[in-house]
Order: sequence, then C-alpha cells, then structure tokens
Amino acid sequence: MGIKMSKMKNLFGYVLACILAGGLLSVPNFAVAAQPGLDLVQDGLGVATRTDNAVNPFTAIQHWVEVVDYDGIAEDGSSHTVTVAYPNSGPTHTLNFYEKRSAHSAIYEFWDDTVPQPVDPGTYSGTYIYRVDDSNGDWSEATDDLQVDTLSPPDERTFLPGFSTPRSMIAHFDNVFKNGELYEFTRMLLEKYYDPLYKHSIDKMKFIAVIDNLDTVKAVKELKKSISELNGA
Repeated sequence: MGIKMSKMKNLFGYVLACILAGGLLSVPNFAVAAQPGLDLVQDGLGVATRTDNAVNPFTAIQHWVEVVDYDGIAEDGSSHTVTVAYPNSGPTHTLNFYEKRSAHSAIYEFWDDTVPQPVDPGTYSGTYIYRVDDSNGDWSEATDDLQVDTLSPPDERTFLPGFSTPRSMIAHFDNVFKNGELYEFTRMLLEKYYDPLYKHSIDKMKFIAVIDNLDTVKAVKELKKSISELNGA
C-alpha cells in the first residue's frame, strides 16, 4: 500500500524542533486525508475468468473490486480512478464505475473481452495489480493472483437430470409487491445478482426491440408492431 508521507514528515519536523529547543509547545492540528482502500474479498471479486457459449466457447477476464474511502466517493464515481496492471508485462486497463454501495464505498468493474482465443494460460496467469487513486492524490494498491485453467461450459442439450421418473418444481411468489413496490429482497436479487450476471452477455446481443412486460396486453401489441416493422409491413 502506498502512503503520502509529506504531512507526517512536517509533523515530525515540528515536534523535533520543539524538543531541540527545550520547550513544550502545542502541536498543531494537521488534517490527514483518509487513504482509499481496495476490497477484493467480501464485496469484491478481484480477477476471474468466465467462459460462455458451449458451441463456440469464449473466455473473457472479469475484474470486480470495491473501493472504500472514508473521505467519501462521488455519486458518479469520478472522484476515484481504478486501474489493473496485467501480469507478464501485459496491458493496464482502467475499470469502469458500476455503482455506489454506501457513502464510503463503490464498485468498479471491467469486462475484458479483448483476450485472444483460446486464452493463453502462460500470458494471463499471474499477479494482477489493482491501484486506486483519489482526487487528493492519495492511493493504494492490492494484488490478486489468477491461474487460468478454463472449463468449457456444458451444453445443456446433452444431459438430463438422473431421475428415474419425471419430476417438476413449481415456485410460487406471493406478495412480492408491497404498497405498489417490490419487496427489498426481490429488488436486491434482481439488481445485485441477475443484472450483473447477464449484463455482459446481453450487451453482445442485438435486438429488434426492447419491450417491457409490465402490461402484457400492451407488450403483445408492441411485439406485433416490431415484427411487422421488421418484415417491412
């Protein structure tokens, strides 16, 4: 972890001068800014590989870190810059601001889909160095080790559950709305798990239309209209 020492040196020099002068003087109040920190364990993933598409496997490298700074973080994350240096003299990438988790913490992420395929373990295995810089010039670093050993995703068409007789499961969701709003658990499940999980896969797809299904009748009309426009009707 890197620490700016200029303020500490000034304070040490002042105290030393007081001692040499043989006097007891009051020590001024030096305001010291908080150091930004990086969490790669609890709310951070650090670095990991992810392989999608069983028919044509593609492996990307995902970075997901939490920044903690008790001086505060800007609402849009612009107060901090997070970078990651790849091992083996690889590139350095800047992570994107994802969301604030609190007044003092935020998530930054980077989905690296520029990796040549198939991914080379010798190039991408090693120690990744994350660095966060704040607007005061304070910074810190954290490292995460990655051993690339990818597994191709299973083709869901090639296997079945090993049940002797057919089985089914029915899930009931009751009272997920309260006073017209989704329960907190449902909101957290959608926003914190499913949205990040499918975000990068969906971003690669092209759609003829994006339709909300909050009103089924209206959604059907919009779907028919989009199909008609696609067919040139």
